[in-house]
Amino acid sequence: MLDVNEISKKIVIEKPAMLLLFGKGIAASRVRRKLESEYDRALLDFLSLYANRLRRWMEQSINALRNAFTAFADMYRVRLEAAPASTSADMSAVQSDLQILRDWQAADQGPVVTRT
Repeated sequence: MLDVNEISKKIVIEKPAMLLLFGKGIAASRVRRKLESEYDRALLDFLSLYANRLRRWMEQSINALRNAFTAFADMYRVRLEAAPASTSADMSAVQSDLQILRDWQAADQGPVVTRT
């Protein structure tokens, strides 16, 4: 959750005395530019931190899903290989299912690119 108060505490804007001599418009413009630059930097740091955390969580979640899928695929593969086929139609369906599981496993074992 974004804590604006925490970010605001880090931002310090000093008001030069000479700037007030040029009027409120100039002073307001300078303060606005300073706020934009300070908030931009603080928000960028904050969002960069959470972007990295979110990326790591996403990679861990995808790996967990992949591992769970592989475990279920292995379990079903063993059942399908051990199941007696009574007809040629059943055997072709089992062979088709086995081929799908093998294809998925081959795709799962392909190159995985992760950024750290």
